[in-house]
Amino acid sequence: MRKDVFINSSKTVFSDVVPNLAGVHACESEHTFGPAIRDYYLLHYCISGKGGITDPSGAHTVSAGSFFIIRPGEVTVYKADKQDPWKYVWIGFSGKACERFKTVPTVNKYPHDTFLRMEESILSGIDSPEIYISYIYELLHFLFSDSPGNADAVSGVKNYIKYNYMNDISVENIAENAGLNRRYLSRIFKEKYGKTIKEYIIDTRCKKAAEFLLSGYTVTEAAFMAGYTDVFAFSKMFKKVTGTPPSEKKKENKSG
Repeated sequence: MRKDVFINSSKTVFSDVVPNLAGVHACESEHTFGPAIRDYYLLHYCISGKGGITDPSGAHTVSAGSFFIIRPGEVTVYKADKQDPWKYVWIGFSGKACERFKTVPTVNKYPHDTFLRMEESILSGIDSPEIYISYIYELLHFLFSDSPGNADAVSGVKNYIKYNYMNDISVENIAENAGLNRRYLSRIFKEKYGKTIKEYIIDTRCKKAAEFLLSGYTVTEAAFMAGYTDVFAFSKMFKKVTGTPPSEKKKENKSG
């Protein structure tokens, strides 16, 4: 099943976002498109199933609830999964405001119903450019707006690190749990706290390790309790962050 809509944007006053084509496609097993190059942005949101895209940044897997972005001038190939081929809604667009998509990773989680509403518009044959412009602005707001909800998410990330620094946590799974784009979450976190999420995790672990060392624990014990499984890597990072090897920090406990 495939349904496409040609969007007549020639008379729209919104020159910052200009949609031109949109569609819904339930692909057959291993349906492939490309290699291809476009002179506009093309975005696909996976409604169900899964597939993959290869672009200049590498190969990426896409599953339901995520979108992938194709930028002008990029050579891309995308392919539906053999066992569980995807169904996606897509839209092609251009304009000054869309240049911000250059900073967005190829594949991103998206927790809202924007694209499901877009699917309804396409299946209904709606070709009004204003409705598709509104969908793109919703996406831009999600990716780049410093809304109160996102500010709360940043504070939540800080607390999450505070109580989970000893576990195997990463920027990727933190962003996924927060339901936000990884690059965007990292940017607003750094704006608020002056450090990237990765730097904050490392600083928190080293601070706690220093406390453990001063409390009499061995370097190995402090490393594991602070979330490091490699003692050598811990020692190297601890010295880089604090300026002192963990063995020297432990001596402070004895001298005190």
